Amino acid sequence: MSIVKSIQSSLSYLAFRYTQRNILLGGLGVIAVLSWIAVFAGAKSDESRIYFFDVGQGDAVFMEMPDGRQILIDGGPDAEVLEKLNKVMPFWDREIDIMIATHADADHLAGLVPALAHYEFRTIIWNGIAAATKIFKEWKEAADSEGAEIITGRCCMRFTLSDNAFFEILWPNDSPPYEGGVLRPQSEGGGSQNNYSLVIRFVDGNESFLFTGDIERQVEYAIVQQNFNLQSDILKIPHHGSKTSSSELFLDAVRPKTAIISAGRNNSYGHPHPAILQRLKNYAIDVRRTDLEGDIIYASK
Repeated sequence: MSIVKSIQSSLSYLAFRYTQRNILLGGLGVIAVLSWIAVFAGAKSDESRIYFFDVGQGDAVFMEMPDGRQILIDGGPDAEVLEKLNKVMPFWDREIDIMIATHADADHLAGLVPALAHYEFRTIIWNGIAAATKIFKEWKEAADSEGAEIITGRCCMRFTLSDNAFFEILWPNDSPPYEGGVLRPQSEGGGSQNNYSLVIRFVDGNESFLFTGDIERQVEYAIVQQNFNLQSDILKIPHHGSKTSSSELFLDAVRPKTAIISAGRNNSYGHPHPAILQRLKNYAIDVRRTDLEGDIIYASK
């Protein structure tokens, strides 16, 4: 949300409250709040900040650019993402530029429903694949009524954020098998939502990040065969560290310095799988885990 728009909104609200009360305390409140707004407005940074939120067994990543633009990638399994956003966004900021829903599984999508209720989004990017679930229906209705530009993400879309920052969609690269707008079951030649997750490479100056949703090994192979530049400093490990992902071929192509695993503490799926942790160790990749550390924050200069 732009600083000017935020300040105007805050001034309008405070003027209303002051008119209603018309007391000294209200005036002091106006001064105090405007002081905080001035602090936030003047606090510019030359770095991007990337938050890998600890939302339990799910994914939620929040990115803030030096110019104030913001991106939310997935929302986790519930409304906890709101608490996380409230801690890193100023109270008067109720607009997020881009929402990216990698796919319709509840552990990525459910938290985006309350996010749509509490924040205004300018652009929504999703994989275009409906799911026959209650949470997907709620999300789709909220997204359609948001008034945002809605984009079906496909390879090889590229979105420029600044002179030295952009993100590109690497997957899916074709239209999946549908039946009535919903992905057909795998037994009928369709597949799970996992393998149609949006895969996004974000580049900020000399640093790069790869966000992989819940893709599995066969999609990793397909992406490598596309001969893109996959090298990324930070890899968000696919599918919470499931043994179905993070193949050696994929790790060879990405060559990450750090791997982020987003998983719930003592989750019933056994994520991350010991075989994946050992593989990452064999590659001398630094591993960071939300189930052990909580929120993980990076500053990208």
